[in-house]
Amino acid sequence: MQISDLIPIGKLGIPISQEDDFIIFRPRTKISLENLKDIFLVFPDHRVRYVTIDKVATTRKNRFRILETEVLEEMKNLKNVTVMLDQETWSRVNKEITGFLFNYKVEYKDKIIGKITTSFWNKEQLILVVKTNQHEFMVPKVPEFVSQIEEKQKLIVLKNIDELMQL
Repeated sequence: MQISDLIPIGKLGIPISQEDDFIIFRPRTKISLENLKDIFLVFPDHRVRYVTIDKVATTRKNRFRILETEVLEEMKNLKNVTVMLDQETWSRVNKEITGFLFNYKVEYKDKIIGKITTSFWNKEQLILVVKTNQHEFMVPKVPEFVSQIEEKQKLIVLKNIDELMQL
């Protein structure tokens, strides 16, 4: 496996807590540490370490401890350690993050125009892919375009998407 095969999900913060060895995690995506067991740490000099998350802090968000104490010692004073996932783990976690709107019907101007075929996180927001009878288009899941989501009816109501539909 090459570093280019890995997907960056965030960076580690410093300092590492001296009393409990918890590491601060600064995510680039909406990812939950509870969904992860093993991660790759890529150091500034391009060394890669595969580590196991031992415990996620429940008192403060985005902090975790690893099993490998020797790796912990290596990174105590380093900045810019990147946290990465392999493709398989990323696919599983990304599906957990984005998959909840899959197959929702899409309503626009009081008409059902299609359904959500997939979605993905683009580092800033969730992007919904809408398939209509004529074509597919993408819509960011932001208040400007999504007026409501009806979970019981599996329906998402959109607004202001005329220009997006023409792209």
